[in-house]
Amino acid sequence: MKRALFLLFLIGLVVAPRISRADDKKMTLGECYQYALQRSETVAISEQEIARAQAIYTQALGSVLPRLSLNVIEVLQDSSANTDGAGSVGSTFTQFSRPSVALTMNQAIFRGFKEFRALKLAKINESQKRSLQRNAERLLFQDVAIVFLTIFKIERDIEITQQIIQVERSSIGELARRVRLGKSRDSEAALLEADIALLEAQLEQKRGQRRTAYDNLAFLTGLQPQPAISYDNPPVRDLKAIDFYTEKLDARPDVQAARDDVQLAKGEVKIRQGDLLPQADLTANYYPYRTGFQKDIKWDATFNVGIPVFNWETVGKIREAKTLAKQSQLKEELTRRGAVTEVQKSYDGFVSSRNEYQKFQNATAKARQSYNLQSKDFTDTLITTLDLLQSQQTWLDALRQRNTAEVQTWLDWLNLQVTSGIMP
Repeated sequence: MKRALFLLFLIGLVVAPRISRADDKKMTLGECYQYALQRSETVAISEQEIARAQAIYTQALGSVLPRLSLNVIEVLQDSSANTDGAGSVGSTFTQFSRPSVALTMNQAIFRGFKEFRALKLAKINESQKRSLQRNAERLLFQDVAIVFLTIFKIERDIEITQQIIQVERSSIGELARRVRLGKSRDSEAALLEADIALLEAQLEQKRGQRRTAYDNLAFLTGLQPQPAISYDNPPVRDLKAIDFYTEKLDARPDVQAARDDVQLAKGEVKIRQGDLLPQADLTANYYPYRTGFQKDIKWDATFNVGIPVFNWETVGKIREAKTLAKQSQLKEELTRRGAVTEVQKSYDGFVSSRNEYQKFQNATAKARQSYNLQSKDFTDTLITTLDLLQSQQTWLDALRQRNTAEVQTWLDWLNLQVTSGIMP
């Protein structure tokens, strides 16, 4: 029984609140997240969306700048009707070949400021895509943290169960001696062996859960096989007032993206309204080579001014754009309110899990003290094996619940940071 008490002391060291492993090959939460960033298709898609937004800005810029083109034209036609002499004006239009070379410039002078608004909106669109990329990275960190801490919890459960099995196996010899002395019954020894078999079954179940959790982490990081994780505790700092976290929501990526979407929708309304304003364009040509009577005319320019008088389709498009702008405003309000609710829930969740963890710490200490006293009573033949096993089970349950509460505290802390837009 002294050996059992010694093993009991070792359990207290193994299942202490902090477990650290000095192994350089093991990966921290931050390292897993960096690999996940490189592996994530969602983040890669977001990067391509940014590149697409930059291409849209280039297109918008092209509508403001002049367009240059070199046009080589040769018109071939039936010349049998040509009765005028060579070099006359009439022969120019009826000759067999009429070649020309023109350098043409097209410049939009005024289009209701649509091109400048489109240029501004293209920049806002790029900003929105960058916000969405950061939001994808934020949610990816949350996914990695959940899987990482799940593995951490399972690893602790496995260690706790293994140590309890060692304690019970060391008690079998003592119980066999008591049976020979007539102080215990054979049924008590069978009960202890049955409890060991049950714990071993639970241990195998936990190992299977650990393999599944590592597979999930490997899917996120792209590492096959996924290296073991490091047991360093996540940094849990002092909790600040709820206002500290809600005030940071304006910088949360999805809130920023929703705000940019409102500006895009309002800008689209102004672009559509520009279709009701006059439009002016300039087309200029320079002719390095021409034939006929126009060969000495080296350039020409055309000014075109269009004034919309009636176009019901444009009115309908403006109404549609206004409706979409209103929808964007409502979506932004919904995103904002949802973010506030998420922060409030994660804040309350962390406070609750932290308090719960403290209670379970106290309960575990009392359960351990009870088991020590029960072990002494068992040695003095004051209680049965069943009583000892019940006390041991209470202690084991308290250890597991404390473990679960501690990991949940870390997870709720990280969730509070993520929901408030703070990347740990």
